[in-house]
Amino acid sequence: TGRFQEVKQGHLMFKPDRAESLKAAKAGHDKIVGMIRDFANTLDAEEQFPSEKPEAEWEVSNQSLLTDPGVLSLDAEEAGITNILWACGWASDLKWLQVDQTETNSEFDLRTHLPSQIVSERYPGLFFAGFPWVGTIQSMNILNMDADAKIIMDHLRK
Repeated sequence: TGRFQEVKQGHLMFKPDRAESLKAAKAGHDKIVGMIRDFANTLDAEEQFPSEKPEAEWEVSNQSLLTDPGVLSLDAEEAGITNILWACGWASDLKWLQVDQTETNSEFDLRTHLPSQIVSERYPGLFFAGFPWVGTIQSMNILNMDADAKIIMDHLRK
């Protein structure tokens, strides 16, 4: 789906901007990789760092994600949606989350205050997706959030 827009008569409404958002994320990644490569090439005149093959986590296996706007309206009741965790932005601050985030809870990294695993064993029903290195490097990659989502769905099916 695209960016959440509003709730209208019990329906969650989404903007048709999924493809543009994914393409912008990929372009941002490519720009950063290019900047790093350009900098690396200034460090040693004898060794050059050519463009490498695309990283697997940035490859889009389902090309329809780049053309199809996805779901634009979803009936929350019919879909069985009873809770929504709202998250936005790039900074991670989970202090508002009322769970033990001290040294007695190994599910949180004491330095970063980020979760250390996708499925909380200490708090049933609490899941974390989209955080760097919580599952894999792909966890923070919007193009492959399905890997974290699959882990959560597999756990919910148990």
